[in-house]
Amino acid sequence: MHTILTYSTKFLLAVACGLALFVALFGTVDAVSTFAFNRPIPLARELPEELLPLIIFLALPQVVQDDRNISVDFLVEGAPIKVKKLLEAAALLIAFLHGCASGASCNQKY
Repeated sequence: MHTILTYSTKFLLAVACGLALFVALFGTVDAVSTFAFNRPIPLARELPEELLPLIIFLALPQVVQDDRNISVDFLVEGAPIKVKKLLEAAALLIAFLHGCASGASCNQKY
Protein backbone atom coordinates (compact mmCIF):
# COMPACT_ATOMS: atom_id res chain seq x y z
CA MET A 1 0.00 0.00 0.00
CA HIS A 2 2.83 2.37 0.88
CA THR A 3 4.40 1.75 -2.53
CA ILE A 4 1.16 2.58 -4.35
CA LEU A 5 0.86 5.86 -2.45
CA THR A 6 4.48 6.74 -3.11
CA TYR A 7 4.18 6.12 -6.86
CA SER A 8 0.86 7.94 -7.13
CA THR A 9 2.31 10.89 -5.22
CA LYS A 10 5.32 11.00 -7.55
CA PHE A 11 3.01 10.75 -10.57
CA LEU A 12 0.82 13.63 -9.35
CA LEU A 13 3.92 15.72 -8.71
CA ALA A 14 5.18 14.99 -12.23
CA VAL A 15 1.81 16.04 -13.67
CA ALA A 16 1.93 19.25 -11.61
CA CYS A 17 5.45 19.98 -12.86
CA GLY A 18 4.37 19.33 -16.44
CA LEU A 19 1.41 21.68 -16.07
CA ALA A 20 3.64 24.35 -14.54
CA LEU A 21 6.01 24.06 -17.48
CA PHE A 22 3.06 24.23 -19.89
CA VAL A 23 1.75 27.40 -18.20
CA ALA A 24 5.19 29.01 -18.39
CA LEU A 25 5.70 28.12 -22.05
CA PHE A 26 2.13 29.06 -22.96
CA GLY A 27 2.58 32.46 -21.32
CA THR A 28 5.84 32.98 -23.16
CA VAL A 29 4.33 32.08 -26.51
CA ASP A 30 1.38 34.38 -25.80
CA ALA A 31 3.69 37.29 -24.94
CA VAL A 32 5.76 36.76 -28.07
CA SER A 33 2.71 36.41 -30.33
CA THR A 34 1.13 39.50 -28.81
CA PHE A 35 4.31 41.51 -29.32
CA ALA A 36 5.23 40.18 -32.76
CA PHE A 37 1.82 39.81 -34.39
CA ASN A 38 -0.38 41.97 -32.17
CA ARG A 39 -2.63 38.94 -31.70
CA PRO A 40 -2.84 37.35 -28.26
CA ILE A 41 -3.70 33.67 -27.98
CA PRO A 42 -7.35 33.14 -27.03
CA LEU A 43 -7.80 32.05 -23.40
CA ALA A 44 -4.17 32.95 -22.63
CA ARG A 45 -5.21 34.90 -19.53
CA GLU A 46 -7.88 32.50 -18.29
CA LEU A 47 -6.05 29.20 -18.72
CA PRO A 48 -3.28 29.90 -16.17
CA GLU A 49 -5.90 31.15 -13.70
CA GLU A 50 -7.64 27.79 -13.90
CA LEU A 51 -4.50 25.64 -13.98
CA LEU A 52 -2.55 27.18 -11.09
CA PRO A 53 -4.92 25.94 -8.35
CA LEU A 54 -4.85 22.52 -10.01
CA ILE A 55 -1.05 22.57 -9.96
CA ILE A 56 -1.03 23.39 -6.26
CA PHE A 57 -3.46 20.64 -5.33
CA LEU A 58 -1.70 18.06 -7.50
CA ALA A 59 1.57 18.79 -5.71
CA LEU A 60 -0.03 18.85 -2.26
CA PRO A 61 0.24 15.07 -1.59
CA GLN A 62 4.03 15.28 -1.98
CA VAL A 63 4.11 18.22 0.41
CA VAL A 64 2.09 16.32 3.00
CA GLN A 65 4.20 13.18 2.53
CA ASP A 66 7.37 15.22 3.13
CA ASP A 67 5.71 16.80 6.20
CA ARG A 68 6.38 20.32 4.93
CA ASN A 69 4.47 23.53 4.34
CA ILE A 70 3.79 25.34 1.13
CA SER A 71 5.69 28.60 1.40
CA VAL A 72 7.83 30.93 -0.60
CA ASP A 73 10.91 31.50 1.49
CA PHE A 74 13.85 31.14 -0.85
CA LEU A 75 14.76 34.84 -0.48
CA VAL A 76 14.41 34.91 3.30
CA GLU A 77 15.93 31.52 4.06
CA GLY A 78 19.55 32.69 4.11
CA ALA A 79 18.91 36.11 5.64
CA PRO A 80 20.07 37.04 9.13
CA ILE A 81 17.53 36.72 11.96
CA LYS A 82 17.09 40.51 12.28
CA VAL A 83 16.20 40.78 8.61
CA LYS A 84 13.76 37.87 8.94
CA LYS A 85 12.04 39.56 11.90
CA LEU A 86 11.85 42.86 10.02
CA LEU A 87 10.36 41.21 6.94
CA GLU A 88 7.87 39.28 9.07
CA ALA A 89 6.76 42.51 10.78
CA ALA A 90 6.42 44.24 7.40
CA ALA A 91 4.37 41.34 6.02
CA LEU A 92 2.06 41.42 9.04
CA LEU A 93 1.63 45.19 8.71
CA ILE A 94 0.84 44.92 5.00
CA ALA A 95 -1.64 42.10 5.67
CA PHE A 96 -3.29 44.16 8.42
CA LEU A 97 -3.58 47.26 6.23
CA HIS A 98 -4.92 45.18 3.33
CA GLY A 99 -7.49 43.63 5.65
CA CYS A 100 -8.56 47.04 6.92
CA ALA A 101 -8.86 48.39 3.39
CA SER A 102 -10.83 45.33 2.26
CA GLY A 103 -13.13 45.59 5.25
CA ALA A 104 -13.70 49.27 4.65
CA SER A 105 -14.55 48.69 1.00
CA CYS A 106 -16.91 45.86 1.91
CA ASN A 107 -18.92 48.13 4.18
CA GLN A 108 -19.65 50.68 1.48
CA LYS A 109 -23.26 51.02 0.38
CA TYR A 110 -23.98 51.08 -3.32
